[in-house]
Order: sequence, then structure tokens, then C-alpha cells
Amino acid sequence: MIVPHGYVIKARFSLRGGRLLALKVIGILLAVLFFIVFTRVTALIHSDFSLTQFLSRFVSPSMRVILAMGLLFFLWVHGFVHETTHQLCYRIFGNKVNLHMVLPTPNVTLSVGDVCIRNRAIIATLSPLVILEILGFIVWPFVTGVFLFLTIFFLSVNIGIAAGDLATFVWLRRYPPSYYFGFDGRDSVVWGPQS
Repeated sequence: MIVPHGYVIKARFSLRGGRLLALKVIGILLAVLFFIVFTRVTALIHSDFSLTQFLSRFVSPSMRVILAMGLLFFLWVHGFVHETTHQLCYRIFGNKVNLHMVLPTPNVTLSVGDVCIRNRAIIATLSPLVILEILGFIVWPFVTGVFLFLTIFFLSVNIGIAAGDLATFVWLRRYPPSYYFGFDGRDSVVWGPQS
């Protein structure tokens, strides 16, 4: 989809510099907060679950390194799953998207010059948060042991990774549904009718 005739860029939203750092910190805090919440709720659902007992398996330094490396790999894979969910949603809406590697995580943007009507952009922006949380909640009551721990980690990390998506959602909500969302090669942008 291309920008309608008579529409101009009305606003830019940059996820670089200080804003990116702030969103990363907020994301980490959200992930930790929800990890605590989900761990407490898990103890209610699974009477045999104890985080301290699970983590006691990783007492030796070598096991802690294995756990840390495994969680970092899991986090990286989850980033791809999260961004692929954005990508699939935009493609369903008929948009062209690009997957960029912004170390250490991937990032999906609309192709330069391609735009999406605001409400569809909101759906695509929130799709990983909603879809992946629902999938995690479906699995949560039925898994045990390591898979239960990974499910709690998955649910928590998904919320943390979505900090940028939530900021983009809040930004997009400021504009009327007739506006368009896109990417200009540097920033997310919103197009609206020329005043």
C-alpha cells in the first residue's frame, strides 16, 4: 500500500539513543516483575512447583553457566519468534516487511515507502504480545519441570520484549484511524492529510 495523495508526514517516532535504552530498561523491569508474578501464580496452579528447588539443580558454577547460556539462546530465539509474528501480521494485511538484525535482537520494519492504515498497524504492533501470551497461557497449566520454568520465562520475556511495541501503540493511538503508519528508513512515521 502506498501513501494516499495529499498525505504528508505528521510525526516521527524514533527508537534510537536514550529512548531505546529507556525502553530496554523498562522491558527488563517488566520481565522481572512478571517473572515474579508468574512464579507466584505457578506455585498456586502447580502445588509441586518451587523455583528455589528448581534453581538448586544449578548450584555448581558450570551448571549456572549452562543455564545462563541456555536462557540467552532462548531469549534470542524468542526475539525471532516475536518479530516473525509482527512480520506475518503485516503480510496478512498485504504489507511488505524487512527483517533487520539490530544486535543483539532482530527487528521488523515495513519496507520504505509501504504504509499500513493506523488500526491495522496497531493490530500488527500488539500481535506478538497478545498471540504469544495466549499460546503461553494455554501451555502453562499442562507442563512441568524445565518446560514449566521455560514457559514462565517465555511469558515474562514476551512482556518485556513488547515494551517497544507498547510505546509504539501509545504513540499510534494519538492519531486518527484515517492516518497511515510506515517506516522512512530511519524512523517510524505517521502520514496524515495535509492541513
